[in-house]
Amino acid sequence: PRGLGILPNGDVIACNFYGKTVFKISNNSGNFSIVHESEIFDKETYGGNLRDILLSNDSNRIYVSNLGRNMILVYDANSLRLLDTILITREPNSIRFYDNQKYILASSRKDDVVSVIDIHNNKVIGMSEKTGRLPTGLEVIDGGFLVTNFTDGSVELHTFTPNFR
Repeated sequence: PRGLGILPNGDVIACNFYGKTVFKISNNSGNFSIVHESEIFDKETYGGNLRDILLSNDSNRIYVSNLGRNMILVYDANSLRLLDTILITREPNSIRFYDNQKYILASSRKDDVVSVIDIHNNKVIGMSEKTGRLPTGLEVIDGGFLVTNFTDGSVELHTFTPNFR
């Protein structure tokens, strides 16, 4: 498993890196078990690698980065049904909400940028200046974000005034 999200009832949502599924884990008196699992993403061809996960504030949507397929997958948090796919820059890794969950920021390892996705229309609407090589970790701060660059072994501060509003 890779990314994790906690639902209000304490259940855990996780994504399976090589298995190409999203699943729900429940805690029953200290015994954790998978209680629900999504369909395999694109079982006919290469499904990619599921990396990071976000859970919307209202707990209705799950967003999952798919590094191998260059997309963000959008799932219904209750049924774990795939609702949408958002094509983005190459090799999305870490994802974070930005501006009260109006947008998602996604570090794109192959293109050395952070993409900005409008979650109301599920489209990429912008991207950062170039980052260091292989941006991996990502954290939102006031006025921008911090990004770790795997190849460079560095952390960068990127400030920006969004021109996508």
